[in-house]
Amino acid sequence: MNPLKLFRKRRLVYEQSQLQQRKDNALSQSRTQVTKSYNESDDPFLFI
Repeated sequence: MNPLKLFRKRRLVYEQSQLQQRKDNALSQSRTQVTKSYNESDDPFLFI
């Protein structure tokens, strides 16, 4: 097996997992923001 190929493949997998992690982080951040704004507002029909 070519070590360079192996390295490239590993790097690709690593980058994809980093990307997925970043996506998950952004998602949870926006979720927290929605929850926060929902908790701060007193309008119960805002998010229905």
